[in-house]
Amino acid sequence: MSRKKLTAKQNKFCLEYLKDFNASQAALRAGYSRNRHKEIGYQLLHKPTLQIFLGELIQKQAKKAEITVEWIIKELKQMYERCQSSLSSPGAIAGATKQLELLGKYLGMWIDKSEHTEHIQIDIINFSDVKTIDGEVVKHKELNANV
Repeated sequence: MSRKKLTAKQNKFCLEYLKDFNASQAALRAGYSRNRHKEIGYQLLHKPTLQIFLGELIQKQAKKAEITVEWIIKELKQMYERCQSSLSSPGAIAGATKQLELLGKYLGMWIDKSEHTEHIQIDIINFSDVKTIDGEVVKHKELNANV
């Protein structure tokens, strides 16, 4: 991506954001208004051009640090094995479980729960108020009106 699409402040914001992934503090350090830095940081993170540029910067950092998916999986497996070998240590079981959870999430073995809500109308009727006329169910009030 060309940096020409970003202003100098936006470019500085991106570089500052990589330090701690805190948008409001990055906006402040980049020179944006002290009164509106939280709002501006939020808005900047939602700009597509900045998102692309940040993604490129993060990829460059990961490549430079030689962090790959394979490396992370290898490290998680090693941490799991260390935790398993010292189960008598405090927190070892929790550590082993966390490593398995992270590996499982990567493999797509678990789906995070999401809440779904629907509005359903339920009519509650008293069976003593229900009658049939010619095989069709009619409420008692309707029965009186039809007679």
